[in-house]
Amino acid sequence: MIHIGGSLESGLYSVENEYIITFPQDIQSKPVNFQLMATGITGETQATGVFSDGTCRGSTVMTLLKKTQLK
Repeated sequence: MIHIGGSLESGLYSVENEYIITFPQDIQSKPVNFQLMATGITGETQATGVFSDGTCRGSTVMTLLKKTQLK
């Protein structure tokens, strides 16, 4: 993971992560830069978002391990 970001404000939160995925068994494959962003409502256990590796993209649903809370 090369970037972790996000925010928690006004009843909404966002998650931003960036990864570099490598394939050690395939020396000819180049590393892939993978980005993920999701948003949700505080107090809920799911967030929805999008992901991309620069070529492919799609949507995702994340289930949180614990509820978010404003402090």
